[in-house]
Amino acid sequence: MTDSDKLALKQNTAAIRCKLIVKETDTLPEIVLTENDAVKNWTYSDNRYVPKQGFIGQFVARTLEGELHNISDDFNIENREIELLIGVVDGGKNTTNWYSYGNFIVTNPEDNNVKDNTSFQAMDYTKLFNKQFDGDFTNGTYTKSYNETIKTTSVTALWLAKY
Repeated sequence: MTDSDKLALKQNTAAIRCKLIVKETDTLPEIVLTENDAVKNWTYSDNRYVPKQGFIGQFVARTLEGELHNISDDFNIENREIELLIGVVDGGKNTTNWYSYGNFIVTNPEDNNVKDNTSFQAMDYTKLFNKQFDGDFTNGTYTKSYNETIKTTSVTALWLAKY
């Protein structure tokens, strides 16, 4: 963020705006949503994330929640990737500078029925850490599964990190 935008925010001469870019997929086009047309409210936060089991350590997970309105009936963003852009509107200069706060994967729309107000929750790529570990998985790189390998290999932290 530029120093002039920081100063304008500090002096209360700027406003913050939101833009959500729903990324295109193989079958769906990109959609840009703003406070002028569809974004009713939104909340960005970052929190310390410690999975309940099967993970060593912790990291910061970023989340995005919001409510959309005036959405068409065929609108579906579940499991789609969205980019959050924060705009600093400097009233004195009448300019808007946009800053990307990263990409998020929509984890939970309110329900499958689109209505006047549709709530959603999204998480950054840390959502991908929630996948269940498959100890029996094999492929060309790992011809023996993890479960089979640890029966014949002395497991150390270094070995586990390399695996």
